[in-house]
Amino acid sequence: KRNRIEHEKTMAAAAGDEPETTVEVKLRAVGPSRPTNIRLPPLISVADLRRSVALDRRLPEDRLRLVLRGTTLPWGDDTHVKLRDGDSLMVAVAPKPPAKHLRDDDDDDDDDEDEEELVRSSQNI
Repeated sequence: KRNRIEHEKTMAAAAGDEPETTVEVKLRAVGPSRPTNIRLPPLISVADLRRSVALDRRLPEDRLRLVLRGTTLPWGDDTHVKLRDGDSLMVAVAPKPPAKHLRDDDDDDDDDEDEEELVRSSQNI
């Protein structure tokens, strides 16, 4: 908890804000976990937001997907978002890709046929 508070103060100072000028954002994770609140600076880079959420929820930062107001946030480090008090941030963790020895690379032709069938069936709707 202490690291989280220090991190929030650092984030606020980096954004040029005092810690008192943060906003409260509700984190809603995909899955059975309960929503939690986090205080963040109102103007924050997507990279810092992702890092803060990963730290707060103890999630892998490199596979974290964030959705704010219906928009998936990009991976760019220099992109900034403006947060409002009471915003909800959807948080999802992308699954790990299967291990290389579990992938079935020699069966690529079936995938193409399945995709073509899906396209044909969607055109008939």
